[in-house]
Amino acid sequence: MTERKARRILIVGGTGFVGPFLVKELRSRWPDDVIFVTGQAMSAEVEAPIKLDVTDRTDVQHLVTDLRPDIVVHMAAVSTFGASIHDPDTAWQVNLHGTRHVAESVLSSVPEALFLHISTGEVYGRSCLIHDPVDESARLDPGSVYATTKAAADLAIGELTGRGLRAIRLRPFNHTGKGQSEALFVPAMAAQIARAE
Repeated sequence: MTERKARRILIVGGTGFVGPFLVKELRSRWPDDVIFVTGQAMSAEVEAPIKLDVTDRTDVQHLVTDLRPDIVVHMAAVSTFGASIHDPDTAWQVNLHGTRHVAESVLSSVPEALFLHISTGEVYGRSCLIHDPVDESARLDPGSVYATTKAAADLAIGELTGRGLRAIRLRPFNHTGKGQSEALFVPAMAAQIARAE
């Protein structure tokens, strides 16, 4: 039996709500893999994250070229409805152009790498009123700035697969848990209930 080669995994935007859970799970299942995480916040699972501005194409290209990852998990986003409404330009820059910068850097520097794009179920938007249940065959019909920027990024990744990008696009629906920001609906409601009690 051949021994599995350690992989180099880059998690872009991995210090948000979901990232530390992913890092912990990856480290427990594949302790020999080398995990690089970009982001702002600190957690027990993410020591010394790499600072990266996904809107800076040159910085992204340098990082991908230097690290030469086998797998890239792209999670960086302006991820709340409120933030995207208050600053739509930043939402477009991060969610669409930042995603393109990372994906295009992977394609040009490490075309054999797998690119895992974390989108959102909100890209289906108004299609949820027509389809029950919603699946991948439903039309993208976003109804907010956040959802529209994520749908645009999703489509951009689809176009890049035609040029050779090895990509998987995930569109998760609402999820919640320990450590999620009160800027999101479920933790905001839970916090209000806790304060009321």
